[in-house]
Amino acid sequence: MSPLSAESNAMPIFEKDKDMNATQALNNTIAKLTELDSQINALHEQGSQARDVSGQVTSARQQAAALKQQKRGLLARLFLGEPAADTSELDVQIEQAQGAVDNLQDGEEAAQMALGILQQQIDALSRQRHAIAVYLPDLRHAILLENAKTAAEAYERQVRALGPLYAAAAGAIIAANMNADPAAGRVYAGPLAIDFYPAFPTHKGTMRLNLEDDIKAAQVAAKAALPG
Repeated sequence: MSPLSAESNAMPIFEKDKDMNATQALNNTIAKLTELDSQINALHEQGSQARDVSGQVTSARQQAAALKQQKRGLLARLFLGEPAADTSELDVQIEQAQGAVDNLQDGEEAAQMALGILQQQIDALSRQRHAIAVYLPDLRHAILLENAKTAAEAYERQVRALGPLYAAAAGAIIAANMNADPAAGRVYAGPLAIDFYPAFPTHKGTMRLNLEDDIKAAQVAAKAALPG
């Protein structure tokens, strides 16, 4: 079987629709991959929102920890013999910061659960995407094969169409050469050797056209066309 006429049997996607050519299959595959990418990006966006909640909790904890550290610094002065500092304002700030942490705690835990679920969904879609994407090289190659086959067949048709033209030219040359006489000034019209079976390279190998009868008929016609 010629490479250009061989059809890939390694792509199950073709078995789903026998009327689907390689270009249609590739377009469908790319559309599916684009759809999966869109879904994955949407899940990542949801994950980003969940991570924002976790970031808010982290920020609130850091603020509460900084305030507590500041209070401990003030209280440490007592052990150094310094007068006791007023921490009432700090206590209010610490209470507010700790309240913010407590209020966000449930949201953080829910966000972490959501991130776990989202990652499972992303992993599942990514596996599905990979399973589809592995066919892209074969699909692209199938398109190249289809294009090559189409171009080669068009060339072969043109080669066959050259047959009548070649025969007419060869017959006219033979007719002229048979009447040639260089000594009398009647020169040859072309090569003395005419190929009755001209060969042309094709994707299937060398194509030979059997033009012997056509060339002889063209030779007779060339003579018959002479006036008188």
